[in-house]
Amino acid sequence: MQLKNIADPVRVYSLQIGIPATAKPAAPGGASVPEKPSPQLALPDKPSIAVLPFVNMSGDSEQEFFTDGLTEDIITDLSNVPGFFVIARNSTFAL
Repeated sequence: MQLKNIADPVRVYSLQIGIPATAKPAAPGGASVPEKPSPQLALPDKPSIAVLPFVNMSGDSEQEFFTDGLTEDIITDLSNVPGFFVIARNSTFAL
């Protein structure tokens, strides 16, 4: 797929949860992009922990700051424990 202001073609993927994957042929006329192997990330040598964001169950939108702050404080405190590898906030907030 060609994108505006990006010279190189970009491969596009779609993920749908709960639907079996099916292979679809590439769009005609599209430039093929050579596969680049993704670098292997080293696994941490200590237990990993991820903190999922708290849900604001009140109807008050001002409480969103409180729930985000509480989650952030827990992540910060756990990252100071030497026996834990804490998953990044951005990775868990995507869930």
